[in-house]
Amino acid sequence: MASRRREEWIPRSAKWSFGAVGLALVLWLGGWLIDGVLLNGDGVPRGTQLVVPDDLDIDGSMSGLSNDAVAERVDSLAEAYESLNVDVVSTDGAAKVRFVDLGLSLDRDATAGAVLAVSRSGPIGWTQGLFSTETVRPRFNFDEDKAAEALIANAPVGEPPTEPFMGYVDDTFVLEPGVPGTAFDVDGAVATLADNLGGTDLSVEITPVDISPTRSDDEILEFVQIANAITASPITATIEDETFVISPALLRSWIDLETRVGRPSFVINETDVLSRLRRAFPAVGGGGTDATITVIDDVPTVVSGIPGTACCSENSPQLLLDAMIAGESSVELELGEAGVDRDDDYIESLGIVELVGEFTTKYTAGQSRVVNIQRIAELTQGVIIEPGETFSVNDFVGRRTLDKGFVSAGVIQDGVFQDDIGGGISQYATTLFNAAFFAGLDFAEYRAHSIYISRYPYGREATLAYGAIDLAITNNTPYGVLLWPTTDDAGITVQLFSTKFVEGEQTAQWTGGVEVACTRVNTERTRTYLDGREPVVDVVFAVYRPEGIKCNGQPSSPDAAPPATVPPTTVAPGTSVPATTPPGTEPPTTRPPTTKPPATQPPATQPPATQPPATKPPAPSPRSPNLLRPNRPSIYFSATTDDHGVWSKTPTSTLNACPTSTI
Repeated sequence: MASRRREEWIPRSAKWSFGAVGLALVLWLGGWLIDGVLLNGDGVPRGTQLVVPDDLDIDGSMSGLSNDAVAERVDSLAEAYESLNVDVVSTDGAAKVRFVDLGLSLDRDATAGAVLAVSRSGPIGWTQGLFSTETVRPRFNFDEDKAAEALIANAPVGEPPTEPFMGYVDDTFVLEPGVPGTAFDVDGAVATLADNLGGTDLSVEITPVDISPTRSDDEILEFVQIANAITASPITATIEDETFVISPALLRSWIDLETRVGRPSFVINETDVLSRLRRAFPAVGGGGTDATITVIDDVPTVVSGIPGTACCSENSPQLLLDAMIAGESSVELELGEAGVDRDDDYIESLGIVELVGEFTTKYTAGQSRVVNIQRIAELTQGVIIEPGETFSVNDFVGRRTLDKGFVSAGVIQDGVFQDDIGGGISQYATTLFNAAFFAGLDFAEYRAHSIYISRYPYGREATLAYGAIDLAITNNTPYGVLLWPTTDDAGITVQLFSTKFVEGEQTAQWTGGVEVACTRVNTERTRTYLDGREPVVDVVFAVYRPEGIKCNGQPSSPDAAPPATVPPTTVAPGTSVPATTPPGTEPPTTRPPTTKPPATQPPATQPPATQPPATKPPAPSPRSPNLLRPNRPSIYFSATTDDHGVWSKTPTSTLNACPTSTI
């Protein structure tokens, strides 16, 4: 009875409530057992979500996925990131930069591990997964240096600050204020990118920032005021016994303020100062001497140049600046070393190292003409003909005078032998001509004697007459050529030193008549080049006549006797054309520089006046056109024909004109 009474006290509605709760509990626990334990007990808890950027069309839900399925989902996400473009925003607009170019890649193992580490155990955790999401941010590998490089490449170009400096306006130093610059905060952008990793928005902004000058306006202004003070008065510069007053305006044009490193300091424009001082003191100091070449035991040897002195020493600008800063009104400057036009290195670069040409002619000691030969040899010893240059004897030596050490000796004037100052130097000219002939050099101008003289090679010689007849030699090689004439009691030798480049040899000679009284001698030279190029053939010539007679048979001088009938000088019957050696000797086929070619002469006997040659002179070789025709190609030195054998581009004399020439 007691028990029944207690049941009667429990309301019916309460019974129903307890039943509903119990049923719900059973269903809840059943759901957990079925879904959370039986179906997904080994998978990722319900509600687990991997964060994925908005630009990637990939499902980030990881609920219920197994370990393998999580790895596959992460692999797909990593591949998607590799093709992702990140927006880089700046004042220039937005640029898209590849995810990988920013030094980014998804850390697959770390990301999968973060997903699998999510835990919602028991029915309560299972219930939370039904109504909330557990987000997991992906993990990344991040190379910040590579990211910075990519951001810099896409950032606008900033403006560096302008430092304050000392300006110069209207002959006065003034302050030019500094101006802040602009840069872009790449480091801040890299940090923002790192913070955004794992989120849905990876875009990054590069923001501008102001950069202040490193120096203040007040600091520079102090030096501006000092600069104006130390240049307010002129300074007198003195060197040796000369002075130069430097005005304030000129002083201010030379100094500046150095602000790049350390404390600001005054500097002076050394180049401008030295240039102006040298113009102000042009006569101080003494000149030096160029490097030269001498010949010792037939070996060219460089003789070093001697530097001269001039305004001003290299420390002169600093002496002047020190005087300004100290407030001095004067400064004593020093002489400096003056360079030379041709130093040792330049002389050595000319390649003058060996003998390339040599010739000797003989004379009788004690004659007045020998004085002149020795004097001109002395004056021209050591001349260097640089590559492409032409050496003119007349231009270099000038007029032959008593003051220059020349004396009176034999010359040819108006076709007869007379005396004049400088007579005999044609022997020097002939010796030099032959040395150059065998050295393969070019003749810019030359003329043979109008009367043959037996001490010279027949048809291969030269004479001189200042203002009328010159010997000019052109250096057609890539090396310098040193002239080294020497004399002794027996004769003169001219040696040419250089680097062997070409060799010349006489390969033919023939003669022909000119009008009624003269003989033209053509001498062929073959030049062989050591570099293997084709040999070159050229011709030199001479036109000889009897003493006192023009080629037309008329007297060459008013004082000369009336001419007899004089035919052209030809080779005596039964003899061959004179070669470069005395009769009876075979002409040499080669002419090495170390061998002095023998003096040559025509037959000792004059052919009879009425006797024609027994045989015709040999015909010109195919290599040598008949040079008796005028206006030959420029390769031949006989482009112009006249009575004395001068070569020039245009006629310089008539056939029978006879200026004075030395013998």
